[in-house]
Amino acid sequence: MCGRNRGRGNISFGRLPDKSYILLREQWAEISDLDDVQLANYVAGIDPGPVDAGRISRDIAGYLGVPDGSVVLLSDYNLTKTKFRHKEIDFQDYIKLPSILAEGFVIPGNRNRSVEICHLDVSTSDYRLWALCLKVTREEEVFMTMFHRFNLKEARRLYRRAQIRDELLRDHQNELARRILRRARSA
Repeated sequence: MCGRNRGRGNISFGRLPDKSYILLREQWAEISDLDDVQLANYVAGIDPGPVDAGRISRDIAGYLGVPDGSVVLLSDYNLTKTKFRHKEIDFQDYIKLPSILAEGFVIPGNRNRSVEICHLDVSTSDYRLWALCLKVTREEEVFMTMFHRFNLKEARRLYRRAQIRDELLRDHQNELARRILRRARSA
C-alpha cells in the first residue's frame, strides 16, 4: 500500500523552496542523503515519487534486519496522508529528516520490523519535536509510514516508558536533548 502511487492532484507542502532553502541545503550537503531536489520536484508535482528520505544507521538496520545504510523511502501515499492529517508539517520539516534519523531516540514500533524515532531539536530556543515510524516491507524496502510533530510531555512519556521496559534501542545523540527528556515534569 505504501509503494503505490495514489494520484495526488495539486498538493502544497507549505512554502516552496526559496533562498533560505538553498542555505539549508548547503548546510546539510555533507551529512544528508535526503534528495531534497527530488522532494521539491515531488511537491511541485513534477516527480511522482517515492522520494529518498535518507539512510538508516547500523543500529536501526540491525534491529529491522536490513542491510546497513538502507534507503528510507517516502511514498506518494505517505506524503499525501501527512499533508492532510498533519498540516503543521512543511517542506522545512522534511529537510530535517536526515538529522531526525541520525540523532533521535529509537524504540520498537507497534508492528513487526518497525521502529519509532523521536527527535528533539534543541538548536533553537523553541524546541521542536518530531516522531516518525519506519517499517520494512516484504521486498526489504524501508518506508516511513508516519511523520508528525508532537509535544514534550508525550516525548518524555515515551522515553521514560522505553527506559523502564528496557526497550530503548538507541538513546538520543544530543546530550542536552537527553537531559530535557529525563527531566521531571515541572510543578
